[in-house]
Amino acid sequence: MAALVKDIQARGDALSSGALGTRYVFRALVDHGQWAVAMALATKTTSPSFGYMVAQGPGTIWEEWAGDATHARGSKNHPMFCGGIGLFLYELAGLRQARWPYSFEVPVEVARTIGSASLSLGPPSSSLPSWSWAVLSGNLFAANLTLQYESTRVNLPRLSPGCDSSARLVEHRRGLRLHLECAADTTQMGGLASELEVSPTTVSLVLDPGEYHFELA
Repeated sequence: MAALVKDIQARGDALSSGALGTRYVFRALVDHGQWAVAMALATKTTSPSFGYMVAQGPGTIWEEWAGDATHARGSKNHPMFCGGIGLFLYELAGLRQARWPYSFEVPVEVARTIGSASLSLGPPSSSLPSWSWAVLSGNLFAANLTLQYESTRVNLPRLSPGCDSSARLVEHRRGLRLHLECAADTTQMGGLASELEVSPTTVSLVLDPGEYHFELA
């Protein structure tokens, strides 16, 4: 992983990989916590990059990294490099595992960089989870999650300076409002959630089916 990151950064946040390697670069970076490097790749707009291709036109991904608006080898509408960054968009939205058992995670770096995201794994009438989150103001992180049938792990970012904390869970409407406060007492979850873990940067818990609203300050 160190060699991959070094190579990307030495090229000015650019890739030299082809169709096969590019598909797995974003997954490898995310799995090793290199969110900043992955986001730099995804948001770069100078050549060579995905953003440069889109900005040059016609708004598609090309067959080759090299080229400009009028000159490029190969097709200018080609899926060759799309697999990895397509999956990365789901990662940015917070979907860490897109099959049962589902899991959602928003790292601190992602929350601070993109500010909000939402996704649905099926139409509104489906039984698949739906998920949205946003940084509302300052260090307030809010999220909404709907689960129909399966228990799901959720990892939420703590944007405030860390302290020894426990999470207090309070009923809110049909779901759950989660407040994180600096306190010494043990949280009583009342059967709504399990496996609660609190670290300086993350609140992790497993939720049973239901509708949930989270707020972490």
